[in-house]
Parts: sequence; C-alpha cells; structure tokens
Amino acid sequence: MAVAARLFKNGCVYTVDSRQKVAEAVAVCKNGNIIFVGDNAAAEAFCTADTVVTDLAGRLVLPGFSDNHTHAGESAAKFTGLYLGDVKTVPEYMEIIRAFATDKANAQATFVTGSNWEQAVFQEYNLNTYGISPDSHLGPSRFLLDEALRGTFLENVPVKLYSNDLHCAWYNSVAIKLAQGKGFDVDGGITGNEGSDIITRIPGDFNGEYHGVDFSRYRGQPWGVFKEAAICRYMDGYMPPVSAETKSRQTEVGGRALIREMNSYGVTLLQDILITPLVHNVHVDYVYKAMKTGREQMLWRVALFGDVNDPDRTIREFREVQRIYSGVEEFEFFSVKIFADAIQKGMYVMEPYADEPDDPANIGCGLEEAWEKYGEKDLKHTITHLLLVCPEDIRRMAQLKVVASVNSYWHYKEPFYYEEIFEPVLGPKRAETSFPANSFFVEGVVASMATDGIISEKPAPLWGIEIAVTRNAPGATDSKRLHNPAERISRHQAIEMCTINGAKALGLDEVTGSLEVGKRADMVILDKNILTIAANEIHSVEILETISKGKTLYISPNWQAEIARSNRQ
Repeated sequence: MAVAARLFKNGCVYTVDSRQKVAEAVAVCKNGNIIFVGDNAAAEAFCTADTVVTDLAGRLVLPGFSDNHTHAGESAAKFTGLYLGDVKTVPEYMEIIRAFATDKANAQATFVTGSNWEQAVFQEYNLNTYGISPDSHLGPSRFLLDEALRGTFLENVPVKLYSNDLHCAWYNSVAIKLAQGKGFDVDGGITGNEGSDIITRIPGDFNGEYHGVDFSRYRGQPWGVFKEAAICRYMDGYMPPVSAETKSRQTEVGGRALIREMNSYGVTLLQDILITPLVHNVHVDYVYKAMKTGREQMLWRVALFGDVNDPDRTIREFREVQRIYSGVEEFEFFSVKIFADAIQKGMYVMEPYADEPDDPANIGCGLEEAWEKYGEKDLKHTITHLLLVCPEDIRRMAQLKVVASVNSYWHYKEPFYYEEIFEPVLGPKRAETSFPANSFFVEGVVASMATDGIISEKPAPLWGIEIAVTRNAPGATDSKRLHNPAERISRHQAIEMCTINGAKALGLDEVTGSLEVGKRADMVILDKNILTIAANEIHSVEILETISKGKTLYISPNWQAEIARSNRQ
C-alpha cells in the first residue's frame, strides 16, 4: 500500500469529480499525487509516523484554481515597470511616469513598457485641455507622454504603455517615429491595410495648441494610441530589444512576484497569453528555468501570438519556442492566439453598431470546413471574452467542441464602461444581453474561467466565482450594478469553470482539475465554505494554503499559526 507523505483530514473536500463527491480527507504520497480521497477513518491506513498531518477543522478544500487567459508578462512588469493602475487622474499618471523616467535605475533603458492607464481618465481631460469631444475616444496623446519624459533619462527612448484592457497602447513620438515608413507613415499614409480605427489620429479640423505644440501642423498624424492588431502589426517589430539590465530585473523580480501573487489567489494552473514573441517574453525565461530546477511547481501553459495573415511564419515561430522551452512537465507552449476580431468598435457584429448604423460587420467561422478537410482532431479550440454571442453560435460551439473561456470578472455593469461604451456602441438591447454564461452550460459547452489579468481589477478566481454567481459588483448589496441575471450560474458550475473545465481546456483533465486518486495533488484550502456562505461574501474569503503536486506554494500567516498551535497540542 502506498504511504502518505501528507494527510489533510477533518475537512469539507469538494472533489469536483464526475459525482461531485464531498469527502473528509485527502492523502498525498511522496511524488505529489493523490492516493486517497474519502473519510477520516479510512485515511488513517495510509499514515506512518513520518506523515505530516493537517487538521482542516472543517475548512473547504477545492482543486487548485485555473486561469485560462492571463497576460503574465504585463502582470509581471507591474512589479518592476511603469504601472499606472493605482491612480486615476492625468496629473498622477504624469507624476508616476516622470518619477520613473528620472530614476537612475532606468538610465540605461533602451525600451520601456508599462500598463494600466484608463481610457475614462482622458475623456474629460481631452475635452478640457484640447476641446476634443469625449465621443472621439482618442485617449492620451503622444505629446502628453513626450512632455512627461522631457529632460529625463528617457526623453529619447521609445516608451509603450498599455491601457488597462491591453487593447490599446500609448506611445511617445520616439517610438512612433521608429516605425515610420515600415508599417505606416507617421504623416498620415498607410503602407499596409490599416483597418478600421486602429490608429488614433489628430482630427483634420483640429486647431488646438498645447504647451507650444501647434496641432494644425500634425493633422492626420498619429495621436499616440494604437489599437488591437496595429500594436503588433505596425509597432512591436520595430522597437529595440529590452536592455539586458531591464530584462534581468523583470525576469527575476517580476516573474517571482507574479507567481507568488497567483499562488496567493489559489491558482495552480494558468495559460499565459503572449502578445508577441518579440517583446513580451522577458518573464518566460525565469518561469521556465524555475520550473526546470524545481524552484517553482505550478502548471504553466503559454499561448503564442499568431499572425492570421502569415500562418507559415506563425507555425515556424511556434515550433521554435516549443523546441527552446521543452523537457519540463510543468511548462509548455501549448497554443496560438489569433485575433479574429476586437472589442467594442472592432467587434464583428450581426447588426450595425448602434451609434454607426451604416457600418455593419460580421464574419463566418471556418471550423466546419477545416474539420471536413483535415478531420476531427483533439484540438482545444477556445474562444475568449465572448461579449456578444448568438444563441445558434453557442450551439455550434457545443457541436464543434469549442471551449468558452469566460471572463466572468466583467459580468456586471462596470462604471464608465457599461454606460459610456457598451450601451452607446451596442445599443441597450444588446448591452443588456451581453456576456452569456449560463447559456454555455445549458447547451453543453465546456466553459472555463479567465481573469484576463492584468486587466481585471483583481485577478483572483474567488472574485470571478462570486460575479459569475451574482452577476453583480463584488460585495454588492443592491442591484445598481446587476447585469443580465438570466445568465447567472450556480456555485458548483462556477467552481467547475476554474477547476476541472480549466484543465479540460488545456488538455490536462487526466492530470489535474479534480481531487481524485492518481491525479496531482493540486489543491486550495479556504477559510470559509463558499458553497454555503452569502454569495456576496465569496470574494473576501481568505486563501489559507495553495498546494501544487503536494508542495505548499502559499500559506497565509493566520493558517500557519493555527497549524503550529494544533501541532503543539
């Protein structure tokens, strides 16, 4: 009989297996796999004098959480780079940018990235400063960023700052001029197919002046914000490599801090969505090497950005990164991310946008044709975000075995975004029925949960679970932010999304995602039972311990102290 290296007993162990069994105890052997799930009495047979026993004292144990769509590179950079997510005004943005740019630690930087400015912050600012209507959604100007950098170490260094939704990037003039004539002409002409509204431009009738800048000289030129595919297609390939010093700092400090943060949220499996292989992989080296040496132990899968216009190059790049980062069970380049469409004004829709009735957009799906040509394969095709989905397409997703990667963190009426963007662009009817969740379960679609970190306010699965259940703002006691309650799902379904379904989406459901004999001991211990407490309290439940393959990745100070007291008795 196998011997338990660790035993967790006297708990409420929700296994999330096919029977949704609840047990009292879990035993884990030395190699990190589960050897027993059942009652306390039977678990004793697996114990020896060397078994480390944890008395759960009734706490809830779940499979470790999964996050099926997160931007780890940008999330890691917030610990070392230019992070604007903690403030909400333009002067505060400018202060943070200037402080970073005058810091001697950044004096040798060759290319600087950052993130998490908000579009909403610039609506009123652009109106008051330039007289530009908020309806233009231009966002921040390159001239504003140039001003913040003037006279600093970074005055002549390209700078790129992502918005908090990662669908827009704010560049300074130095960065824009580096790409001039390659992907686009800085003076207004486009050398390729620009697409719709993906480069914000100075209005042709704009006569404003700001800090000595006569905007009439720059009409038609880039304003400073590039959107969606324009970031990858026109800009990223022309930026200089990140300096060795910055790369080293982001690799070690940022990568380690990010993993610690994810572990503190109970995450033991994630899919890291790389924007491009050229710029955003500075954290990958640390994660890969740490997994290889055993310093870190969670399961990490990576999706490489794919260019739908150049599939051959995408395949070559994917095979190359698979070769470079190979031989580690915990780490694998697993998939390719392709932009089919974009958000808000970039979405393909079945009916025209509410504020532009003469500008319809729609698209078909070629999966049926691909299956007919190449045959059905066990490929984990996934569609993420899923703002608007036709009922017939949900049925097609079930038939085609397409995974729904659901961002439940957005499933309530977020201030500004809902009133200022969703309703005006989509119209009230479509806005009210946006972000389905229950419909996927009704039709039998495998639905997983995704934080889309660094975008979500707090990329913690417990937040996603609560919002999926309530369709309301975290902790809300009124209905002011309630959204589309018909799409609420049960607590059990929400837990499935970020455990077994997350594993299914990444082809790992035979290995993890549920607490069953033979699987990895990937577990999370919670201070309260989220199956029974008030739904609006779920987000605030404390993660006591996160365990991956039997190894503790995170333990809260309170839980550590309780275990110590129990061991002394």
